Amino acid sequence: MIKKKYKALPIETKVLIVLVGAIIVISFIAPYIHIFLSKTSKDKVFGFNNLRAFTYASGTPYSLLICSSLLILASKYIFERVPKICFKICGHIFLYSSIYQFIWIFWAASDLPKPAYYSSIAILSLIPILISNKIYSRYHLGIEKTKQSIRNLISFLYSLDKEGFIKDEKLIEYKKQRGTVTHKTILDNEN
Repeated sequence: MIKKKYKALPIETKVLIVLVGAIIVISFIAPYIHIFLSKTSKDKVFGFNNLRAFTYASGTPYSLLICSSLLILASKYIFERVPKICFKICGHIFLYSSIYQFIWIFWAASDLPKPAYYSSIAILSLIPILISNKIYSRYHLGIEKTKQSIRNLISFLYSLDKEGFIKDEKLIEYKKQRGTVTHKTILDNEN
């Protein structure tokens, strides 16, 4: 079934699938490419002693960059709100980390200034705090909306007998059941 669907795709889509697959495979092996390179090479690359040191330093940020791109891309195809937000946030955190590491790699000086480290730590620390606050506020808001809906429903139940929707012969039984349901609902929602 999958082969039939793949054969029916236009050539541009097939090329894109192969290209994305190749990029993903390269991102998986990028942190390990340095293993195959010579330790004794003296050719400097972007301030590193040799190509091996450069590929060792740039492999992980490259993988993070690809991972972040895939997470952000995947978030565009997720229609449920919470997973979509989680994918976007994780993708942007990975992207931030990747960009920071690439800046460190291509920085002309031997190391980044201390304020860059401290600001990066502060930003990466604030992101989870903001996310958890957002989740808590949405959760709290959801609970308050549910409680308000329950209050509205109970008010509606109490208004039924005043409006004449309940037959007189069933009114006493209705009031007993209404009282039981209301009492149970209040007890269930106290916590």
